[in-house]
Amino acid sequence: MSTNEPESENSGDRSAADAESPGLGDLAEAFFKSLGITEDRYQAVKVTLHLDPKCNCADRKRWLNEVGAQLGVSSVVVKMAQWMDRRKGGRSR
Repeated sequence: MSTNEPESENSGDRSAADAESPGLGDLAEAFFKSLGITEDRYQAVKVTLHLDPKCNCADRKRWLNEVGAQLGVSSVVVKMAQWMDRRKGGRSR
């Protein structure tokens, strides 16, 4: 049984590491929030337009995270976001 214990610890470490790194859906959410588009505002606009206020944001975010991981684009998107943050910080305007 002692051989199973380190294995479960390693599995926990992997899932914790995955949870810490942002996925494609997490980055999309951050992008839209930076523009002022939040789930609450999105739902308010839908109510104003007499549409179903259901958002499905969490499902969409989860799907984007899964697709990004399968395609291997999450690390590329993270690098692009870091590059954009450095450029934004370096601007004088």
